[in-house]
Amino acid sequence: MLLDDTNRAVKKTLMMIDWLTAAGTKDIEKKYQLFSGVIKRVGEDFSWLAETLAALARVAGWEERFVRLLVCLSQCLIHGVTKKGLALSSIRIRGLGRTHINRLIAEGYDTPETIADMPLTELERLLPKHVALRLYRRLHRNYPDLGDGTEQYAITGVREAVGFDYAGGVANQINTGSGGKPPAVAATPAASSTPAASAPPATTTMITTTTIATKTAPPASDISFPHHLADILQNKGLLFALRTRLADTKDLRELIADPPTIFMDERQQLFFYRGVPIKLQPASFQYLLILAEKPKQIAARDEIYRRLWPGTMNYDGSNKPYERQISDHKRRCIAQIKKGIADKIVVEPGELETLIFTRPKVGYMLNVGKEDVLILTPQ
Repeated sequence: MLLDDTNRAVKKTLMMIDWLTAAGTKDIEKKYQLFSGVIKRVGEDFSWLAETLAALARVAGWEERFVRLLVCLSQCLIHGVTKKGLALSSIRIRGLGRTHINRLIAEGYDTPETIADMPLTELERLLPKHVALRLYRRLHRNYPDLGDGTEQYAITGVREAVGFDYAGGVANQINTGSGGKPPAVAATPAASSTPAASAPPATTTMITTTTIATKTAPPASDISFPHHLADILQNKGLLFALRTRLADTKDLRELIADPPTIFMDERQQLFFYRGVPIKLQPASFQYLLILAEKPKQIAARDEIYRRLWPGTMNYDGSNKPYERQISDHKRRCIAQIKKGIADKIVVEPGELETLIFTRPKVGYMLNVGKEDVLILTPQ
């Protein structure tokens, strides 16, 4: 049933009230018949309103305590937690979502300091093991590093573009987030110096304070899917196998159990929206790539000009020869996405219309959170 603007606004408001409670994400999804990604996007939109109101309140001379409350509300809306959960949400580890944060708070662990005092076994009792291990490693810097190149994500909380060597698998550095199980990796010097008699069985993958057991990755053709994105990004065998199958997949969820909202492979010029492959013209792909490289940030018109039409041009003044073409790219991209997802997935009314935000005479912005965008870039 279609909702008019008033009923839709009421629905969103009630949904945000639930979003700021300890209610489970799955329960909210079921109640409002929306996926968590859509709910999170509504929270981000409401967050912008709260931030704007806070700025106006400060200019209007409101007491600082009221301004701080509005700023706090803005942060709570982004993460879907109560004020008590903000300290944990600031850790920014993939997989540590609002449901897990609420579970920790319910057990009395509401600050990073209290969690740091927990043994790993207790943390694994409350959280999935892969999330518990990642959180434990973040709070205990002396815990063995897997050397998987994912620590930068744990610091920034942003899925960066992924460097990928298509001839030999994953590049030396993967700047991305992860919440999956640690992959089998090459043994550390400490592990290689351990006598063979004390080494763990070759058939197991275990992590201790001194040893990381290893396992040879199977050939790409023998790897089965789907896998969680975190596991794929930590395992060069899985990542290479994923890349070889992307061009033929009809649904990204056949390969990735939890695909991001936007997934792009720059080398193969492949674009997926909510798991659905979308055929884009080369110029449209490049246009979206420019925006996806810094989501939630304005990409200036001059930058888009230089990337799409390199060469000498006069960018001064308002009479820019390619302004119409940029606007056409935006309309064409949205039209192609709508066509690609038709009869395949259901999106929130207005979701695609607000996917690309235009700031007149300034630039364009991809209206998707940084954690929901992933780009595979060739080295």
